[in-house]
Amino acid sequence: MLKSKRYARLLRLRKSVLDEKRVQIAAWEKEKETNQLQKTHLGFQRNDAVSQASLTPLSGLTLGAYLERNATEVAHTQRVITRYDVLITQGNDELFPLFQDFKSLELLETETLAYEKKEIADKEQDALDDKAQYRKKAL
Repeated sequence: MLKSKRYARLLRLRKSVLDEKRVQIAAWEKEKETNQLQKTHLGFQRNDAVSQASLTPLSGLTLGAYLERNATEVAHTQRVITRYDVLITQGNDELFPLFQDFKSLELLETETLAYEKKEIADKEQDALDDKAQYRKKAL
């Protein structure tokens, strides 16, 4: 059973690496979603400012500077979202081979366990056959 124990340890290690990568990707997706919400909020703020400027003449004086600042923030937020898209894609690309490796090792462990159980059963059967032959000769 030594090989199967070794596989079990390797499986735990590979699973922890896989889980860490999944957690990292989930964190990136959450950050991306937060930035998308922020971008949407900036769009609402811009629309509010434009409608306020049409109502109040003094607001129109600062509207240009505000819209410029708002556009800068939207552009920055979009760059951050794009960066997270790239990280998520790269993470998923790294995740696939890790998952394949984990599943291959899991299959190998299953086959090894079955082989070891069969080996033990065969040895037990051989021992029983030897006892039966010994008793048969003794009679």
